[in-house]
Amino acid sequence: MKVAFFGGSFNPPHNGHLAVALLLRERFKPDKLIFSVSKNPLKAEQETSDEHRLAMTRLLADELNATGNIAEVSDWELRRKEPSYTIETLEHLEQVYPQAELLLAIGEDNFRTFSKWKRYEEILRRATLVVFERPNLNMPLDFTPPKEARIYHVPLAVDEASTELRAKLSKGIYPNGEMPQAILTYIKERRLYQTHA
Repeated sequence: MKVAFFGGSFNPPHNGHLAVALLLRERFKPDKLIFSVSKNPLKAEQETSDEHRLAMTRLLADELNATGNIAEVSDWELRRKEPSYTIETLEHLEQVYPQAELLLAIGEDNFRTFSKWKRYEEILRRATLVVFERPNLNMPLDFTPPKEARIYHVPLAVDEASTELRAKLSKGIYPNGEMPQAILTYIKERRLYQTHA
């Protein structure tokens, strides 16, 4: 069994997240793809609640499952009292799926600062890393991956970023075509991210 793990704040989920999930499914053919919604370390006033982020991520999973039912959403990190770290989520997944090969999807910016991750060497031993490359990223790699590490690099040219989307949404601008329509509708109906909502 092959289980792909894609963690993030998903604040909000957008087409970049969907593109990662679609590429994961097509290139690596996992039996299950888990979106894990992480705790938000910095709660700004205009940011939305964990419950809304979870609901929007479920809509993202629905979008993926419309063309193949493999995605599910985990709130395991959100339910923990302490901050969430990837290594601990991997340990949890190993308990749930003891025989599975684990794939961890991360962006290239995170990969280039991977040595700052808690027990990063252990992550490399426990999981296959799938790094989604970003064009024109000018950052040095801050560690030397061991030869036995299983690391795949996948090109991905996507412009969407949650930070920029939140800035638009805070001004009441609803960017069509940058996120699945169901998520945009969810945000619109609840006036999420608007500073004067």
